[in-house]
Amino acid sequence: MTFQDLLLSWCCAIFQAGISVVISLILALPLTYFLSQYNFFGKNFLLSLLAFFCIMPTKLCALAIKLFYGWHGFPGIISAHVLLNFPFACYLLDAAYQKIDWIVVWAAADLGASVKQQYKDAILPQLKPALLLASLSVFLLCFSSFSIPRMLGTDIYHYTPDLFLLFNKDKTMGWFCFLLRLLVMVPLGFLYNYLLHQKAYLLPTHIPYKKEILSFNFQKRLWLCYLIFIVLLLGGPLIFLLVNALEYDTPSLLYNNFWAKDPLLKVSINTVLQRSLLIAAISSLGSLVVGSLFASLQLFVSLRYARLLMHTIILLPLFIGNVATGILNSGLIQVPFITITISHIMLNYSFVYRFIIIQLSAYPRQLIQLAQSSGALPYQVFYTTLLPFMRTALVKAWLIAFGLSLVEVGASSVIAKNLPLTISLAMRLYYEHGRLDGFFGLGFILLFIVCIISLVVDNYD
Repeated sequence: MTFQDLLLSWCCAIFQAGISVVISLILALPLTYFLSQYNFFGKNFLLSLLAFFCIMPTKLCALAIKLFYGWHGFPGIISAHVLLNFPFACYLLDAAYQKIDWIVVWAAADLGASVKQQYKDAILPQLKPALLLASLSVFLLCFSSFSIPRMLGTDIYHYTPDLFLLFNKDKTMGWFCFLLRLLVMVPLGFLYNYLLHQKAYLLPTHIPYKKEILSFNFQKRLWLCYLIFIVLLLGGPLIFLLVNALEYDTPSLLYNNFWAKDPLLKVSINTVLQRSLLIAAISSLGSLVVGSLFASLQLFVSLRYARLLMHTIILLPLFIGNVATGILNSGLIQVPFITITISHIMLNYSFVYRFIIIQLSAYPRQLIQLAQSSGALPYQVFYTTLLPFMRTALVKAWLIAFGLSLVEVGASSVIAKNLPLTISLAMRLYYEHGRLDGFFGLGFILLFIVCIISLVVDNYD
């Protein structure tokens, strides 16, 4: 691999990420407007389908594209990125719709503005910060993608910087790759952080908007056709994936190798599950502690430069990336189990921080003063006022870190190599040896666990 190959892959990674952003927003913008305007039968199913693809393991999504469309290279990579990320963009935009001032929209309608003019002049300006945030989020995810280009790429220019870094981790070329990655991630990361904290979701909420019941008249036919298109776009590859899993007799493999040693993995599937769940449990608790600490410091430290330093530390996992984190830790610690656990803590504490800081910012500080005036000691104030207020955010943050640890593969691939220490690594071994029955089996087990985590997060109060 030459420097020209590296530069070409860097440019192509920007290209495919940009195309993925454009297509994702083309699909997400009308869908979020549609969801904001109408109630209809099956709406909860559609929202569940969107949530399903937000948490779907990337390896399964890549295989679904490969089997359903038969696409490789850029068409396959972009399609898989869109399938995973346009639902994510929908959620970011839908959150912005909850803060829209609908009085401005109604005033435009009273002045004779058409539906198109209302959207252009009254809705879209209020969505712009969140739209830019969604664009940056999808771009950064696609630019630093790992599993999808590894499974669907057919040439060197399909590689992303993280994948190129994996193949050149012991060479000087790897440092050039990392520097080129930072040229993109650092400025966009700081812009992302600024939008998230200062712009995207700070619009005031006025009065709730009563949604119209979708009817089957002539005017609504285009929306119905679009809705059917979205359901087919999401559901088609998923159904095809399930059908193929049955063709490979996945249940028999799980039955035979769940307790007995698998010849390829050298351990039983049950052992892989136990190791993966243990790593996820320990790393998620570590991420919770680190993320909560930074959120507390961010809230109570008033110095501007100290806050800027903490913002930079929170963005470090985004700047460094999964593969570089694995390379860094594998050079310091030689025990794969411990190294993977520490890497997952480093990668996931920033996600925990996002959950904690939002809840902590709303904490009424006068409660502390009231408790102290009543003679409560600091630890009593913590247990009686702060901890109950933060409980929901802490539980949700821990569950998110737990799920992210289960599906992480970039850092683990560097550290464990051919050891099936996690579910994702075992899936990689199965796929590389053509054992799609094992790949499907572990993939659906992983998907089942992550779906349960997502349901608990959505319903925990």
